Amino acid sequence: MISRKLVSQIERNAEKLAADLVQAVKHDLRAEAYHQISDRKFEEYVIDLYRNLGRWLRSQSRGAVRTIYERKGRDRYHDGLPLSQVVFSFTMTKSMLLEYVRAGVHADSDEREMELDLVHAISGFFDRVIYHIVLGYEDARRADLANPMRGEEETLAMRKNLVIEARKSSSSLPVPDLDISRSGDVGEVAG
Repeated sequence: MISRKLVSQIERNAEKLAADLVQAVKHDLRAEAYHQISDRKFEEYVIDLYRNLGRWLRSQSRGAVRTIYERKGRDRYHDGLPLSQVVFSFTMTKSMLLEYVRAGVHADSDEREMELDLVHAISGFFDRVIYHIVLGYEDARRADLANPMRGEEETLAMRKNLVIEARKSSSSLPVPDLDISRSGDVGEVAG
């Protein structure tokens, strides 16, 4: 049985938890794209996530998670955030929340059992969220790349940004500004 007391405690402290997460993410190079988002907007994202977590813990509605987070995945794609950094921010949110739950539970054996149930439920929620975020993100990317109405410059700029972000997240070395030809080949300037 999930402790309503622990769930309420998370909801009551959502703003503080969100502020702590924003600071942690903003100081981590693995989520560099999030550094451009205002603290307030980012905190709103996190508080909304905690509200959805509380609702989900009460109802366990899989359909709501799918609908909400596939939309949010599409939104993060359109915001220009690299998928690896989106997933990282959610895993960091999960880790920090689980640490908060562990720190908030005292040695009472009944509370420990409820803590384990809550930890299991939170993990399941975040696993579903991340899966649907990725689905929404991939859906938006496929739709965007298949869109014949998009201008050639916009397509090339998007490809250039995806290549640069992929290299940034896979290497700590500086990434040079690469030219992309009209055919979309990286490193070519003519075409």
